[in-house]
Amino acid sequence: MKTRFLLHTGLLALIIWTLAGCRQFVEDYEVSPNAPLEATPALLLPSAQVYVFNVYNNNASRIVSIFMQHSAGLDRQYLGHNRYIILGSDIDSDWSNAYEGALMDLKLLIEKADAQRRPIYGGIGRILRAMTLGILTDCFGDIPYTDALRGREAPSPRYDSQESIYRTIQSELDRAIELLKSTPDPSIQGQNPGKQDLIHGGDVNKWLITAWTLKARYANHLSKIDPAGSAQQALAAVDEALALGASPASDAKARYGVDLTSRNPWALFVIQRGDLGMGGFLVDTMWNSVDPRIFAYAFPNAAGEIKGYFPGEGVPSIDSISTIGLGLADDNSPLPMVSFMELKFIEAEASLRAGQPERAAAAYNAAMEASINSFEADPTEVADYLDAYRRTAEDLELRDVMFQKYIALFTQIEIWTDWRRTGLPQLRYPFNLTERDFPRSLPTPQAEVQRNPNAPNNRGVSNRVWWDR
Repeated sequence: MKTRFLLHTGLLALIIWTLAGCRQFVEDYEVSPNAPLEATPALLLPSAQVYVFNVYNNNASRIVSIFMQHSAGLDRQYLGHNRYIILGSDIDSDWSNAYEGALMDLKLLIEKADAQRRPIYGGIGRILRAMTLGILTDCFGDIPYTDALRGREAPSPRYDSQESIYRTIQSELDRAIELLKSTPDPSIQGQNPGKQDLIHGGDVNKWLITAWTLKARYANHLSKIDPAGSAQQALAAVDEALALGASPASDAKARYGVDLTSRNPWALFVIQRGDLGMGGFLVDTMWNSVDPRIFAYAFPNAAGEIKGYFPGEGVPSIDSISTIGLGLADDNSPLPMVSFMELKFIEAEASLRAGQPERAAAAYNAAMEASINSFEADPTEVADYLDAYRRTAEDLELRDVMFQKYIALFTQIEIWTDWRRTGLPQLRYPFNLTERDFPRSLPTPQAEVQRNPNAPNNRGVSNRVWWDR
């Protein structure tokens, strides 16, 4: 990858976002028409956040949702994705968005925040950088970082091991927590980003909860590397988040507008392309369990039915397959990236590994209720579902936790990580494929192979990442 020092990318993204109808987020800016825009922390933060939204909720999440049979490809290259056919060129945009967009803007933001002694901006920037690195390394394994974003100094950056990236993620979060807990210098104006922060509106406590939840997430990911140690570390981070008042109100969400360029990307894709429908495995699972969330997850087909497509069941008829529902793909629906329900599912899983079944059951039930209650549904149906799937310390199993998490984190890349760690839920494989064929990573982007001689030429999806070995 030949990284380019693109200062203007962040400013351009923000200008587009602002002009597109999201003025409510940045309405307090006062920019002189006679002076050029300066890349200040206040400008860089919302720009970087928009890029991070795309890292979490754009093309890669659609591909992964097909892997996990939350959705199904119905046309063009997405039909091939059903059979795990992924080309490097299919994900060039994800790589570019992450490096030339999010990580470049975050590098500039953190440098300026540190130089100007603005610890809140510096802390938020490091959390966002940890979030971006986490998605990249969980999808690709080893990635450029130490040498990346240095322009002509390192035009062909070396790759860092995933193990070292995980250490970086945790150290970034530790430093972010330290900064956010510090007292900003009152003599420096504009310490809190306020409305420029599209996620938490400058609420420092919510950012601390997000940081501790991420520390729990990335500790829990190492369940195959160090089962006992990862559980202990994850639970310690969970305790910190809960002590700060973690709740659904503290969820870190990607927030969208209603105009074309600021619209929820799932909604935009459904409207413009129509290449995705609901996955048959998820739809059948939700119907069989009488899950009231199905009416938020899926939009009825032309016949008024909720129906999914399972690859291999003939040629898909696009009109007969339900599309992604308004609970996810409404024009301006916010999309969770780091949530309370995820925190509680982590607590449940880690508690089981740590031999704490009572805590595991309480956390599992709380996570399930948080997910169910995040959607409007018939109260009787909700009560019946909760009664059927509540568990006690005596009967809770890992498969219960992963089953509910699979449904609750609909379309989130995190579910792919869970499956690679646990093999749960037990998916029904398409065509003549088996678990051995299931994707364990994404191929190296084509542009990266062409430009960077240090890039691994991984053309398939069978390579296991470090924590999956």
